[in-house]
Amino acid sequence: MSIRFGPLRLMAGLIAVSLLAACAQGTMPAPLEGNWLVEDIGGRGVIDRARSTIAFDDQGRVSGSGGCNQFNGPVAIQESSLTFGPLASTRRACTGALMDQEDRFFAALDAARSYRYDGSFLLLFNEPGDVLLRLTRLE
Repeated sequence: MSIRFGPLRLMAGLIAVSLLAACAQGTMPAPLEGNWLVEDIGGRGVIDRARSTIAFDDQGRVSGSGGCNQFNGPVAIQESSLTFGPLASTRRACTGALMDQEDRFFAALDAARSYRYDGSFLLLFNEPGDVLLRLTRLE
């Protein structure tokens, strides 16, 4: 009896193994571990009561809130590089302004390629080096 895998299933498996291997190389870098509150998205600020958050765990996963919907998924981190996803989220509808902010937040996570923690803020950058998100640690 032989087992056959289609090309899409094989590709999904290879991606999952790659993400797991990247996360298994070590624990979450100490500056990232924990809970973070989004203070700014792309230089446009945030709605004060929205509370977009990210929590990094020591298993190479993230979870949090986009301000309206909850999300979770893998994160691959190597030195100062990082890549999120694929992320799963709930699909609640919220007010227009909140949905716009959440869309910008998820787009920023999708485009993030590196990070820097300066002792006060966690900054996430895209490939060209533009600041996508500025976050502060939640206690």
